[in-house]
Amino acid sequence: MHHDLFVRLGFTDELFTELTGMLDEYTKAVEEAAVGRQRHVAASADLEKVVAEIVSLVQRIHSFNQHRFRGDADALAAGDTAWNVFGPVRSQVTKPVPDPTPEGAPPAKRKQVDTAARKGTATR
Repeated sequence: MHHDLFVRLGFTDELFTELTGMLDEYTKAVEEAAVGRQRHVAASADLEKVVAEIVSLVQRIHSFNQHRFRGDADALAAGDTAWNVFGPVRSQVTKPVPDPTPEGAPPAKRKQVDTAARKGTATR
């Protein structure tokens, strides 16, 4: 159906076949990308479950240790300190701000200031 239209527009059979193959490759790549996104979402959800489970276990261990060391103030303080660990420090990398002026473009003309007005000698 489309083949006839392309032939009428001057496309050769070879070009039509090549374009059809390229379109099939593109469709396959789009489908693979969608599958990859689905897998990523599923893996993220699984990871969140695992993290929640780990946090729950650590909270239980912390409770047990609070009970276990209830008579040892030093051990309780050490446990509280260990419990309140500040997370991993990640430095923020600042990206350089790109120059909005295209390369080779002349510098923008600056507003010319009336020198008489700037010196306070402007006529009123």
